[in-house]
Amino acid sequence: MIKISINLFLTGIIFGTGPCLATCGPILISYITALKKSPKGALISWLLFSASRIFVYALLGMSAGLIGSSLYQGYYWQKSSFVIWIIGGLFICLLGLLVVIGKNTHSKYCLKMQDVFLNKDKKSIIILGLVIGLFPCIPLIGIISYISMISVRFYQGIVLMLCFGLGTIISPLIFLSLGAGLVTKLKILRNENIYVWLQKAAGIVLFSLGVHILVKTITGYIR
Repeated sequence: MIKISINLFLTGIIFGTGPCLATCGPILISYITALKKSPKGALISWLLFSASRIFVYALLGMSAGLIGSSLYQGYYWQKSSFVIWIIGGLFICLLGLLVVIGKNTHSKYCLKMQDVFLNKDKKSIIILGLVIGLFPCIPLIGIISYISMISVRFYQGIVLMLCFGLGTIISPLIFLSLGAGLVTKLKILRNENIYVWLQKAAGIVLFSLGVHILVKTITGYIR
């Protein structure tokens, strides 16, 4: 059990510098830039994002130990993945759109949503972490399926998946997040007009990533 835990932790490190970085990096960096985070705020966002993602991993590990690999190789991958990807894509699109719109709107509904998801952004970063944690990418399905086959008790699935999740934290993403926080403190960005354009650009990137997820999911489902 200890040897397997260590191996999964090391696997998590590999994933954190590869597939996880490619998936989470653009979304988290754009989010931090768009909300003009300080280095401290960027670190807090990264911690909340990582904690909520690992929480999902623990739940998946528990269910893997209880139900077995057939859930992930069958129902979870083929049935639920479409809905999860669509919801995730729509939420990322929403965040990007709210950033692009900014305060230049007379819509009370938009201003309310900005207050909920941008001004009180801890909620949105936690939701983002939960959504990303549920994204059923093929490598993650493989890890969960493996855990489901070797776990005798449900708590073993939790422990093994937590080891994997903790490994993914050791990633260049923490330095990229801090870098995004430092960029917003550059002297040139103290000019409000210049920062507004940077903020809108980050919002467009977020929106584009959400659209990419939606298009990829829908076209893959049609095929």
